Amino acid sequence: MIEAIRAALGSTGDGEINISAYDTAWVALVKSLNGDEGPQFPSCIDWIAQNQLPDGSWGDGIFFLVQDRIISTLACIIALKSWKIHDDACKKGTLSTALSNNNKPSYVLYRATYIYVTHEEYILLNRHWSEEGLAFTKGCRVKDIDDTAMGFRLLRLHGYHVSPCVFKRFENGDGQFVCYARQSNQSVSAMYNLYRAADQGSFPGDDPVLQRAKSYSRAFLRERRASDQLNDKWIISEGLPSEVGYGLDFPWEACLPRIETRMYLEQYGGSHDVWIGKVLYRMNMVSNDMYLKAAKADFGNFQRLCRLEWHDLKRWCDKISNIETYGVASRGALLRAYFLAAACIFEPSRAAERLAWARAAVLAEAISCCLLSNVDDACACNKTTAEWLVQEFTNGDDIADSYEYSPARRDDDGPNSPAWGASSLAGVLRELVNLQASGNAAVAGCLRGAWIEWLMAWTGKETEKASRAGDTALLLARTVEICSGRRCGTEKDLDLLLRDYSKLQQLTRCICSRLATEAPALNGETMDKIDALDRMVGLEMRELAQCVFRSGGSSVDRETRQTFLHVTKSYYYVALCSPETVEHHISKVLFEDVV
Repeated sequence: MIEAIRAALGSTGDGEINISAYDTAWVALVKSLNGDEGPQFPSCIDWIAQNQLPDGSWGDGIFFLVQDRIISTLACIIALKSWKIHDDACKKGTLSTALSNNNKPSYVLYRATYIYVTHEEYILLNRHWSEEGLAFTKGCRVKDIDDTAMGFRLLRLHGYHVSPCVFKRFENGDGQFVCYARQSNQSVSAMYNLYRAADQGSFPGDDPVLQRAKSYSRAFLRERRASDQLNDKWIISEGLPSEVGYGLDFPWEACLPRIETRMYLEQYGGSHDVWIGKVLYRMNMVSNDMYLKAAKADFGNFQRLCRLEWHDLKRWCDKISNIETYGVASRGALLRAYFLAAACIFEPSRAAERLAWARAAVLAEAISCCLLSNVDDACACNKTTAEWLVQEFTNGDDIADSYEYSPARRDDDGPNSPAWGASSLAGVLRELVNLQASGNAAVAGCLRGAWIEWLMAWTGKETEKASRAGDTALLLARTVEICSGRRCGTEKDLDLLLRDYSKLQQLTRCICSRLATEAPALNGETMDKIDALDRMVGLEMRELAQCVFRSGGSSVDRETRQTFLHVTKSYYYVALCSPETVEHHISKVLFEDVV
């Protein structure tokens, strides 16, 4: 299927649409260029005669739209009458027949999908970009906000510098944004593309027009959804309510890749999607059943891989004795941690990174619960236990059995004491480092350094609750990078490299800390929480996006930058979603088969 799709996309040229009865009728009217009393293209007459619908009309044979049937039927009757042929077809093709059709249309919002294209194709898109925006075809001089917004978002997300000032030409004096200059705004799909571009492609220092575009398009879409008026001007299909609903309920900061993909598999209509121009058109290279079939097969492969990984993770977690005693529901915590990792890092070749994220997250939670136990102040921790844990972990090679209670401890340190817990968790941590390093001493050293840095933060004078979530986020990012092979070397090398991505660390730590400590207090509807989160960390999230997506000026590779963004977005997602929503997404992404 992949090869078939690649071949089809490679041969499309400037695009492809289905045969239109309306357009064919116009071509059929062309007189012979030789001066004969006949049509220049008689095959068009034959096509009209052979493609009359059973009810006598012409137009799309699946969806009934009055405009399409009337215009197409009139055009075909005129063509046949002009050449005085097929009189029976003309008689049958009455407008009353066309208008008596009882088929009911269904509608969907056009959803701009990501298609994996080559670097050269992004260069080509950039070449067609202008300060006036983009048109729906390269030969058209009339620019529209729909294609402009799509081009703007794609180019920004792939490192090209494009100015948001392009949207000023679509803004009228009343603060509204329209699809074409001097046109009334009626297109849900255009405003949805504008919202996604302004929401995801906004960087600090951008022209204020981008924030105005986001505010207007979001308000427009919210109002349309509230009044159940989401029928679109440009396309007929079935996924409109859930398409717009997901986009509004999950801004880009909380939109994890595999969740979005799973939702869209239910929203994309394939060949059933019909585009509305003067009449109805079908664009096979845009709305195609092969795409949907291939996407479902790919997602099914992803789910099968995830289930195998989840089975291995459960066996690993079962070997950790008494993890529940530290306040961690082992299976639930592990499943959520793995889901967040898999929802962000989904490529089959990156299993080590997913598993490293999940294991590190659940073990960090267990250690945190241990260090916070028996402490009256919720903002404090048991620093003595933290110091014991650091000592046990760093001196692990001298300990015979990491899972046994150390007799060197005081006699009154029983199995439920902090010392016992520190000793046990230190052993689990050493086992985890050995498992992830797979005998590679350099990788083991990097992992050990990341955990020691995280543990030492608990022994410092400032162990405020606000900083712990940020420290854990950095631990997850570092662990993923080390297990990926992108970050490996001596501790000295790591210290030198810290300067190259200190901004990423700073933003990730700040955002995740605030989300973990301030977001739980937010109440109200989803829209209220989204607005509150935007006020809370919106500026920092845009700054992080700028660091991740802008190319040039950074020695940090794109994959590493994406890791910090993935971890941060997972914190945003958890801050926004209710436990019920998370459970629903876990089921959808990992366990429910795609049909």
